[in-house]
Amino acid sequence: PYTTPDKTADAGVPSGWKVASGADTVITMTGPQNESINLGRTFVARNGPFQAGQKGTGGDDLSMPYTAPLTQKLAMVYQQGAALSGQPLPQIAFTSATPIQVPAILGECGRFVANLTGPAQPAKIMGIFCSFPVDSAGAFKNFIMVAQAPATAAAQAAPIAEAVFSSYKIPQAMLAKKLAPVTAPPPP
Repeated sequence: PYTTPDKTADAGVPSGWKVASGADTVITMTGPQNESINLGRTFVARNGPFQAGQKGTGGDDLSMPYTAPLTQKLAMVYQQGAALSGQPLPQIAFTSATPIQVPAILGECGRFVANLTGPAQPAKIMGIFCSFPVDSAGAFKNFIMVAQAPATAAAQAAPIAEAVFSSYKIPQAMLAKKLAPVTAPPPP
């Protein structure tokens, strides 16, 4: 078991894996065959057209249309990360995308498996991606838990990633903060 130094999250770390970082509900770990797992990342988006490499207004991580399908939102998050780090935009080919039934107040969530190609060696990714409701100012949070592995190690890494995802826990107060709108609702 691993707990972040700030006590905002904990998760199981598989034998042979190392925690690269842990803070503010986010845990990143790496495996012995160049695998990685990222838990609890939240990206704040502004409802608007997507342009890779441009941040949203007010310090948001990016702009993207709230009405875009969940798979497109996930692809935009990956493309934004690449653009901001000066890398060519990756391509994501989904092999499965399955909705997860959540109450409407939580927005929409889904499980995904995809092939990722781009500047690095081809990889397979799997995980959970959620897009929370848009708030009164047009901002919305997106949450991801993702595992990535070289294609040659993906089949072996998948059950390990599922076990790590299942072990991820955050305190109730931090969960409430993650689920809260970016902009507080206007007073009645």
